[in-house]
Amino acid sequence: KQQESLVFDSAVDGWRNGEKVDIPFVERGLERDYARGPDTAPITVVEYSDLECPACRKFYSDFEELAARFPGKIRLVFKNFPLDDDCNPLIDRRFHESACRAAMFARCAGEQGKFWEALDYLFRLPEMESGSAQEARSGIDSGGAALDLDEVALKECVDSRRHAPKLASDAREGERLGVEGTPSLWVNGRRLEIVNISILESIFREILEKGK
Repeated sequence: KQQESLVFDSAVDGWRNGEKVDIPFVERGLERDYARGPDTAPITVVEYSDLECPACRKFYSDFEELAARFPGKIRLVFKNFPLDDDCNPLIDRRFHESACRAAMFARCAGEQGKFWEALDYLFRLPEMESGSAQEARSGIDSGGAALDLDEVALKECVDSRRHAPKLASDAREGERLGVEGTPSLWVNGRRLEIVNISILESIFREILEKGK
């Protein structure tokens, strides 16, 4: 218990005393970033994530529950860091073989106004966690019907790979910030070295109480 408390306090102190950085946010076009929550929210969380990453999957679910306890106070910005050499120039071997296709699918769904619905679908897709690469791909491709998307436009978008440059630029941006794994988080511009929901909640409460 004492060790856990020391780790907890160290993580909060690390965030509190960390260097504040400006992370770019693009509002429109092929390079656009997606955010959920009010633009004026006092708390902005930037997450670099991989749609095939088990820890990202758990974090996404836990974060939804946490955010629900702070209605209107949190803005989540989603950035891509797929651990997949198909679209991430920093990865030099096959690892998460479906992460890039999933990221492409989500951004193509975003063209039809359903980016967050696609993320919800993908993070809950069993094949992304326990299936083969072929089963995961089939599950991803089935998302068009599940989300009631224009499937012809969706297929054209995914096949065109027009969102690949954005996925690569997110990865390079993450590398410049020191991302080495996923999920990686910044809260109001300061990095959270240990991704833990209890630590995150403590930081949220501190921000709201002190306006930091």
